[in-house]
Amino acid sequence: MNCQILAKDTPPASILDIILADQCLAGPLSMAEKARFLEISSGYLQHREIVDFFCERLQLDKRPSTISKLLEILKQHPLFISEVHSGFLQDKIVMELLRLPEEADRLAMVKLFKDLSIGDGKQRKFLPLIRDLASRHNTSIADYLEDPSIQAVLSHPEMNKPQKFQHIATFLQRQTNPSSTQAESEFANKIKTLQLPENCTISHSPSFEKDEVTLSITFKNLSSCERWIPILKKNLG
Repeated sequence: MNCQILAKDTPPASILDIILADQCLAGPLSMAEKARFLEISSGYLQHREIVDFFCERLQLDKRPSTISKLLEILKQHPLFISEVHSGFLQDKIVMELLRLPEEADRLAMVKLFKDLSIGDGKQRKFLPLIRDLASRHNTSIADYLEDPSIQAVLSHPEMNKPQKFQHIATFLQRQTNPSSTQAESEFANKIKTLQLPENCTISHSPSFEKDEVTLSITFKNLSSCERWIPILKKNLG
């Protein structure tokens, strides 16, 4: 193993530069690794110097506030830091989570993401939805996620993770639009009373924005459809 010996009077910025170059040889740094490098650098350099020397190489915004934001990562629960380091939590969702004032809420969201194994896109959809619902119920995110309906899904022994995600997403959607959920239920009950043939379905407009409904009929083939066209024209004309 090669070992580089530096002079005692080597400036801290030069030493840090060598450390960063060495670490980058192994691949791109995780957000947690960048935060750790900034933490070490802060012991030797002013934030403005760090911005000038290293932020561009770290692919970070060249503002002093960037350093403070990233250093917050290292103050989080070990699970949070671990998921940032692994890349499971991407940069944007990390910043969104750090805006939550309570650590318990941040940790609850990370655990939910991990339990459902959902990617960055779904994470960014779930966070504002759950945050708003918790606020609407005048409770914390952590307490909201303890809802029996959510916990029953998470602990279900037979559901796989995609199924759990779908059930929780449906539950959250119903919580978001309870009136739409009621309308959906009433619509479904009405359709049942019509006793439609198996090849017929009726659908409503998106979110019941209009009173219009769509009747869909499935035919075995085009010939069967052609025989029905005159009848439909006569009755719908």
